[in-house]
Amino acid sequence: MFAAYERRLSCGPSRFDAWMHGDGSAMNESEIRGAGLFVGKGECISCHTGPYLSDQQFHNVGMRPATINFSAPPDVGDKGAAVGVGAALESQVNALSAYSDGYDDRLPESVPPEWLGVFKTPMLRCIHLHPSFMHTAQYTNLGQVVAFFSAGDSRPEYGTNELHPLDLTLDEQEDVVNFLKALTGPGAEPSLLEP
Repeated sequence: MFAAYERRLSCGPSRFDAWMHGDGSAMNESEIRGAGLFVGKGECISCHTGPYLSDQQFHNVGMRPATINFSAPPDVGDKGAAVGVGAALESQVNALSAYSDGYDDRLPESVPPEWLGVFKTPMLRCIHLHPSFMHTAQYTNLGQVVAFFSAGDSRPEYGTNELHPLDLTLDEQEDVVNFLKALTGPGAEPSLLEP
């Protein structure tokens, strides 16, 4: 029942969707350039694909733990999907169990060794409304995220970084951020958000 409710919390159609359906005025020039960079030089589309702009796969982008604020310690020792999926496989109520109402092939039979330090690609619809970004929550704006991916040279705590430097200029980074903001729709129906 909870999953059925969550599925209704949709971002909804965005200006990007209107532009894709032929409304040439739905996005400005910076957002259009950002869309081109997203699928081109920025290589974002290699992981952020499909209607929700996520391949729903696991990747290692080299994010290292850092202190986010003084009240919380750095997110040290997070082995990502290697632990999370492993715990799901051991659960007596996972999608493969007798209690499941259907298996949809999302849970593997075992955890591959290369999943050490990988995390699931987030969906980008309404992404700029998030209060923080990355699995460590250490970035507070999309400019920081795009700059991180442009640099592409971080050494992860575990596993191997899949990224490489993209060398996006500051103007190109700004265009990508503007494009990401154009992915915002009206959000969920207000009545679904009431307690």
